[in-house]
Amino acid sequence: TLLNNQKKENTMYFKTYFSNKATEKDAVEEVYSQLKNDDIKLLIFFSSNIYEFKVISDIFQELSKGDFEVIGCTSSGEIALNSGITKGGISAIAMGDNSMEIKTVAIESIDKVPLFSRKTIIEKLGELGYKESQESYKNLNGLLLIDGLSGAEEKVLSVVNSVFDGKLDLIGGSAGDYLKFEKTLISLNGKVLNKGAVFTLIKSNVDTKLYKENIFISQNIFMNITKANEKERKIIEIDNKPARLRYAELLGISPSQIENATLKNPIGRKIGDSIYISSIAGIEGDTLNMYAQVFENTKVEILKAQSALDIQKQTINQINSDFKEIYGIFCINCILRFLQFEAEGNLQELSKGLKSIGEYGGFVSYGEQFNKQHLNQTLTMLVFGRKK
Repeated sequence: TLLNNQKKENTMYFKTYFSNKATEKDAVEEVYSQLKNDDIKLLIFFSSNIYEFKVISDIFQELSKGDFEVIGCTSSGEIALNSGITKGGISAIAMGDNSMEIKTVAIESIDKVPLFSRKTIIEKLGELGYKESQESYKNLNGLLLIDGLSGAEEKVLSVVNSVFDGKLDLIGGSAGDYLKFEKTLISLNGKVLNKGAVFTLIKSNVDTKLYKENIFISQNIFMNITKANEKERKIIEIDNKPARLRYAELLGISPSQIENATLKNPIGRKIGDSIYISSIAGIEGDTLNMYAQVFENTKVEILKAQSALDIQKQTINQINSDFKEIYGIFCINCILRFLQFEAEGNLQELSKGLKSIGEYGGFVSYGEQFNKQHLNQTLTMLVFGRKK
């Protein structure tokens, strides 16, 4: 019996499922019937904009009967073991183990006053037995789902970081609406938030590790941001020249070719040994509009793409060398990667690669949050398992 208890303590329920049934009711019921389990402590769902999000949110809440926390958001693509990386349905992840505790915080009006949620985050942290600005946060992970159209990711992250001092392993994603750019929504236990976010704390004795994969590397094209509007995520001048013209000049292309170059040549910020990507959202006159903040008077570089399949092999090898057993992988994949891989015909093979590691699920986002940073064109993963 002792052995059985010990065995149960070291394992985790983690299951994913995708459905693209025609109605909200049929899709949610199919997903839920595949995930239903007594061990669930948290259910996370992601819904395509072909469905009415409020209806999806209500049905999940009704089925869960308040037995565990249910969070979700609109997506630009869905990820689950049975479907791979796809679009046009609902994906969900159910997880739990007998040591797991979950606390959730709704953050409203993120474009104006996310600071009001700071007190609640500290209270929830206390309920889990932790304090503000501890030396470390062992057995604790943060998960952020945030409106993808408010441009407030950095603002919300700064509030979270003011509590944890950057010492919390945090994974997050910006809700999408598959390039309609009309409305992205978040759900917490049936309540739908517009211009909001849900911050979830997951405490568990299961081993976890965060991973960040990007398929871009340095090509030694460095530049200085000499004029920017950080609040509006705009680069106005590079090396004291109009941003559009200088970007084209550095790449050795004509300004008219920029539209075709931005997806494969995003801008990278080096922090420590790591590159964080800020993608170009569009060009307005000579200004580059960005999907993540780039600060004035900083040195950045223009990156180039590598083979996605080669990079994925490195990621898989790294995860397999870190863990002896994997219970599940929570994935957030950027919409710009999705579009690139869809165009290259790689989605199925990349899905197969993830499947080779274990049970995986998540969504396609408008941006990713990784520890203290908001970034783009990245796959972020939170792996649950037993480390070597």
